[in-house]
Amino acid sequence: MRCKPSWGIKTRLFLFTWMVGILPLVVSSALSYLVTSQAITDRTRAGLQANARMAAKRIETFMDHRLRMARLWAATPVVISGSLEERFAYFNQILKIYPEHLWIGMTDPQGRIVTASDPRDIGQNASQTKWFRICENTHREMLCDVSLRHPRIRPALSARDVPHIGFAAPIFDPQGRFLGALRTQVKREILVERLQDLPLSQSGGVLLIGPRGEVVADLYGPIRPSKDNASSLNAYRLVRAGQTGIVQEADLSGKHSLISFAPLDGLRHSLGWSILVQEGTEEIFAPARAQLKLFGTILLLGTLFILAGGFFVLNRGIAAPVRQLMEGVWAVGRGNFGHRVKVQGQDELGKLAGAFNEMSATLEEKNKALQAKSEELESYIHAISHDLRSPVVSIEGFCRLLAKDHLAALGEKGKGYLDRIRGNVEQIENLIEGLLELSRAGRMSPAFTHELPQRILKGVQEELSYLLEQEKIRLIIHPDLPPIYCDRKGMRQVFTNLIQNAIAAVRGTPHSSIEVGYVGNGSGGHHFYVRDNGMGIDPSYASRIFEPFHSFFPQAGKEEGRTGLGLAIVKKIILAHGGEIWVESTPGKGASFHFTLPKADSPKAWTSSRPLPLQSVTAGGYLP
Repeated sequence: MRCKPSWGIKTRLFLFTWMVGILPLVVSSALSYLVTSQAITDRTRAGLQANARMAAKRIETFMDHRLRMARLWAATPVVISGSLEERFAYFNQILKIYPEHLWIGMTDPQGRIVTASDPRDIGQNASQTKWFRICENTHREMLCDVSLRHPRIRPALSARDVPHIGFAAPIFDPQGRFLGALRTQVKREILVERLQDLPLSQSGGVLLIGPRGEVVADLYGPIRPSKDNASSLNAYRLVRAGQTGIVQEADLSGKHSLISFAPLDGLRHSLGWSILVQEGTEEIFAPARAQLKLFGTILLLGTLFILAGGFFVLNRGIAAPVRQLMEGVWAVGRGNFGHRVKVQGQDELGKLAGAFNEMSATLEEKNKALQAKSEELESYIHAISHDLRSPVVSIEGFCRLLAKDHLAALGEKGKGYLDRIRGNVEQIENLIEGLLELSRAGRMSPAFTHELPQRILKGVQEELSYLLEQEKIRLIIHPDLPPIYCDRKGMRQVFTNLIQNAIAAVRGTPHSSIEVGYVGNGSGGHHFYVRDNGMGIDPSYASRIFEPFHSFFPQAGKEEGRTGLGLAIVKKIILAHGGEIWVESTPGKGASFHFTLPKADSPKAWTSSRPLPLQSVTAGGYLP
């Protein structure tokens, strides 16, 4: 099972402080960025739409003005009735006055060019051109054509090689008869000049788009042929559908942009032209990103400030007092009731430290009183045991005397009474010996040394070898038992009592065995066990097995002379070493007695100087 990470109070307090201090800044930064971005977007959209309308109006005004000029020139007397020389001079004068014009000429009623600013064009037949047929049939002026081709040679050698826009107007005599058509060509770059002073950003641009998506002009003049068609843009498709608005997409150069689109529909003869005004999103949102970077810097500095401040404030003001209290709890838990913590301030932690010190003082006083009573009780038990031994020895001596000198006079019935007396005397002696051992376990002076459990167990095995052989019990001692720091005499008593306890449990069990082993060096210390394959322990007795004077087999205990003090002695010795002991068992499958010893070179709490009171010792079992 996966363990959840355990965070200390200092970490949790720091995270809480960081959230309280930084989270509002993060939220406000995000909201500010969103609001700023939206405001910039709205402002940019409004500006792009205004620029699109302004550009469209300028183009329409320019076109309408050029058409009026063509109509005006077509109605001048020199064009209507002048000689060829006068017309030629007039046309060249127009080109000088209006340098944006590339070419000007006129035809006769049959469509043949009769006069032109470039004499090489005189005599050419224009009767099949669109502009002549419209002038002949409708008698109206028109924006006749747009040339988008790029000159093969730079600079261009003639007007034909320069991108231009053509205008045409019909010529009539005073009687209203059609005399021909006047045509003029204007440089296409003039359209660019009309767009130069639009309020655009550095990444902004304007495109004048023809009906088939061709780029008529842009803000920087004619562009490369590889990118002279805007039919792939979503903005172009929308404007061709008659819509006006703004979209966000990649422009012709692949740069992500906001593109405003609007149709040119103010001319008398609709050309199907459209205006696209664009601005790169990278430049649009640059202020918002700069603001976000600023907030990020502030956030980083705030985090560093909280780290530095939290280290001093939280560590000294909260974590350190809590750590002292925790160490105090551990000390009191190990039996050091004289431990006190330093009271710092009058806040909640200071009051808690004061309450802890008062509790420790109360526990120390009660423990001293309990210790005194325990010592008094153990002394009383020790004295009683010695006092009881004298009459018991006397009774045993008289029994021997009777058996030696008066056995024949007692008869069979008297012999039976004598045997019962001697059995009860032996049971009383065992009880007295157990009480003395229990008293010594609480009064013994510790002599801690580094010991090998194998050596201690070897002595126990030799001591119990006759009993093991007699009962045909196999004793298994694991070879990898680690060194321990203990009182050698006390630990020998522990192993002896536990193994004797196991012998009583497996008596009569086929293939009986007892195993002494080691679980591991865990957080609780060195972990040993004594396991048997006997009848096990009934759950109703498991909770009382370590209580004194409680034998696991009450009837068998009486028959065999057991007192029920063996496990009480074991429990007291283990507790004196600062360890723990418990039992695990299933009825019919044997029992395992486990105990731990501290890993350190000295035990957690050695209580011989403060012996445990008898009423607090949870020991007992089925050991004689």
